[in-house]
Amino acid sequence: MHVLSETEVARDRPGEVMWPNPEWQEKGGESFWGHFRPSYGAQGVVQYVWEPNASNPVKQSNSYETICLVLLSDEHIVPVNSRGLELLRDDHDEGPSSASFWDKRQVRLLDVTQ
Repeated sequence: MHVLSETEVARDRPGEVMWPNPEWQEKGGESFWGHFRPSYGAQGVVQYVWEPNASNPVKQSNSYETICLVLLSDEHIVPVNSRGLELLRDDHDEGPSSASFWDKRQVRLLDVTQ
């Protein structure tokens, strides 16, 4: 099993992003995960998207990149840089830089360190 590196999993630093709800914030951190670690090839569904320069502060990323909250195994919420995601099915016309492109899409976690 390949565990994703810190460059792939976005780290939440208090005050830097506004989470859509407290339950996701609680489940989106390593303290909730216990022994679980997101790994290469894991599949999930994008639940929420933060974008750089979003006009709505709740949707604004804490970096210059798009960050997606991915629900894995119906239990773990993992914030992942969009560069570390692969679409499992592409049936949208929008480009990958838009939030609507990623929202509710089925994805696979990639190994972007290679």
